[in-house]
Amino acid sequence: TAADTTWFPQGAVVIDRAQIERMPANNLADVLRSVGGVTISSQYGDVAGSYATTDIGGFGVSAGQNTLILLNGRFLNTMDLSAVNLSSIPLSAMERIEVVSGSGSVLYGSGAVGGVINIVTRQHYDDAGHIEATVGGLGTHGGAVQGSFNQGGTDGLLSVSRLGTDNYRDNNESW
Repeated sequence: TAADTTWFPQGAVVIDRAQIERMPANNLADVLRSVGGVTISSQYGDVAGSYATTDIGGFGVSAGQNTLILLNGRFLNTMDLSAVNLSSIPLSAMERIEVVSGSGSVLYGSGAVGGVINIVTRQHYDDAGHIEATVGGLGTHGGAVQGSFNQGGTDGLLSVSRLGTDNYRDNNESW
């Protein structure tokens, strides 16, 4: 029906729940790396994407000022123009990710000159649990525990995760 149809301008990429589940991604930064025209620059050798800069349109150093990131249509970008923590939203909470390249400044303001990324969270969850462990090079280790429920019209998700690494430089640990 017309009420179920979402209109996107030409050039928009929508990654739905099924695609997210099939991807070999650990976090939102990994998912966004798969989208053409989106560059994720990890800061300080960060492996989790928590200190990554998202760039649409090739703005380079000023990408954080020109790429707007939304959560359910609400601004995640901060006033001090620091990078949005891309690892703070678990992939299991995402229904879809909408990436619009090109200027969205008419609709969203000057922070959307390069493009807009809107993360839409799920409305309903199943009763489920999930435990995950991560081990990698450079002293990388971590884990995640998630639980979701659906009881009488009330849905919820609880997610706790931690990832640490020694990184590739001396005295450059990240947690």
